[in-house]
Amino acid sequence: MIIIDNDYMINERACDVRSILKVKNNASNIAEIFLKQLSYRVYDFVITNSVNFMKRSEVDIYLEQNEEWQEDFKRALGEQALYVLSNGDLAQMLPDGQFDYVQWQKMRMSPATIDILKNLGFLRRTMSDQDLNYNRDYIELFDPTRNW
Repeated sequence: MIIIDNDYMINERACDVRSILKVKNNASNIAEIFLKQLSYRVYDFVITNSVNFMKRSEVDIYLEQNEEWQEDFKRALGEQALYVLSNGDLAQMLPDGQFDYVQWQKMRMSPATIDILKNLGFLRRTMSDQDLNYNRDYIELFDPTRNW
């Protein structure tokens, strides 16, 4: 699983997450916890909104194919971190009646993060012939030589 750290946010996004978050009970790893949970949220968003990925491990296998994709995914995590830090965690607030549930769900993710994930091919709602990967443990393909 790809998780960015506070050093990444400082060096790549010029944002010190540790100094922004309020530390309670001397939680020195508050930034790491925040960024790890943020990674889970982005992975869950990909899994929920894609026909090609059903588990975090599948997302990781896809990203391992290309270092540039890994860097773009980190950028998406960084964008989401900036969005949550600047707007608050909308996942913790219930819809207030001004928006319906679907709009509220969309507001929880940064538009920039969504754009990066789309460009990476994560948010496909349809599957092309090239995307079909049969898992023979679950799908029994038609075999014309078999006596049905």
